[in-house]
Amino acid sequence: VAASVRVPWHETEVTHEFAIEFVTEDGQVLESLGAEFEVGRPPGLAPGREQRWQFSGDFDLRLDAPGRYAVVGLLEGEERARLYFEVISGVRAADLPEVS
Repeated sequence: VAASVRVPWHETEVTHEFAIEFVTEDGQVLESLGAEFEVGRPPGLAPGREQRWQFSGDFDLRLDAPGRYAVVGLLEGEERARLYFEVISGVRAADLPEVS
C-alpha cells in the first residue's frame, strides 16, 4: 500500500504520527502499520510552500470472507481518508485453467 501526505509550511520540521489500517465493515481492525515522520525545508524552498511525504508498506493480509472492507489513513490519530473495497466470492486464480 502507498500513501502521500501534504505537509503545510507551518507543520514542517515537526514530528507527525501516521498510520494505515485495514478494517472490516463493522470497524474491526485487521491489520495496522504506522510510522513517525518529519519533513524538513530544503534550501531554496519558498516560504509558505507545502511539502509532500510519501510512504509505502507491505501487509500480509488475508481476507477470508466476502464483504465490504476499508483502508483508513490516520494522521495524529485522527482519520483523514477512508477508501472502501468489496471482496466477492469467486474462483481462486490458482483454480483457473492455464491459458496458452
